[in-house]
This record gives sequence, C-alpha cells and structure tokens, in this order.
Amino acid sequence: MNPAKFTKSLLCSLLLIFALSSCSKKDPDPVKNEITVDNQTYSLLDGYIIDYGAYDMHYNFDFYIGDSDYDEDKEDFVDPSMIIYIELFSPGTTEFKAGTYEFIASSNSSVDREGKHFFEFGVFATKGESELYVEGGTVKITKVTSEHYFEIHYDLILENGKILKGDYRGELTYFK
Repeated sequence: MNPAKFTKSLLCSLLLIFALSSCSKKDPDPVKNEITVDNQTYSLLDGYIIDYGAYDMHYNFDFYIGDSDYDEDKEDFVDPSMIIYIELFSPGTTEFKAGTYEFIASSNSSVDREGKHFFEFGVFATKGESELYVEGGTVKITKVTSEHYFEIHYDLILENGKILKGDYRGELTYFK
C-alpha cells in the first residue's frame, strides 16, 4: 500500500472515531447542593435521616438537610441558618424506596394513599424567621451509590405561596 494512501486512510479513520465519540448525549448538569426560595439561594451542606420503619402499609423516612455540618455527637446541625425537613412515606413495609413523592395534606382523607409515594408534612426553617410549612409540590428521591447516599430534588410550594426549588446529593447520617 502506498504510504501516502495509508496515512490518509489512518487520518480519516481517526477523525471519524473522534467525531463519533464526541457526539454523545450532553452530560446532565451536576447537582449544585442548593435551594432557592424567593430569589434567595441557600447552600445545602449536610443532613440526616431518621428511619421510623413500617407505618400503615408504608415505610417512613424523615429527611433533614441543612446549610451547616451535622454533628453526630450533639445529634444536631452546627449553627444552621436554614433547614428543610420532609417526612416521606414509600409504599410497602419492608424498606424505603426511591421515587417521586407528592404532597397530600394529612387532612385530605379522600385521597387513597395505598401504593403511593407521598408526604404529608414538610417545613422550611430559617434562623430568626418563622417556620414555613409545605403545602404542595414534590420531592424526588434517587438512591445513588450506597444505602444512605441520595440525590434529592425539591419542587415545593410553601404556605406563603413561595416556591422552594433545589437539589442535594450526598451521604446522609442514618438513625434508626
């Protein structure tokens, strides 16, 4: 084979491989570990889970995420300026399951909760301000790599009508 043809063929092949490999789907945006409420952004640094286990045909996990480190010895956040608390119920009684959890008011007895991912209670609290209760929205939970490493996506409506949106991804301290 002619060396010039070989070099040209090799160059075209490499160019084709490079072009095909660089045309993959765009990687998803990385999780920023923050929430936004009324144009105010808060960093989410740490959190914990309380596993309450089986409850009325569901499995109950409570998620607490804050903007400061969690001190396991004190069993509390270290001087937080903001905390989000959500009590989630997954279908079944053997384990907590990932999924999209929809808000259902505890006073709404007409909604059948059987087999659903839902939450009835959530609070957004900031230092020096009144707690704001969640009155609508969803929380999407994805287990990422280990039993207590989660990705959490918040899309919530607070009692004052403001929207809380954001994400957290990380290992959470676990309590049973």
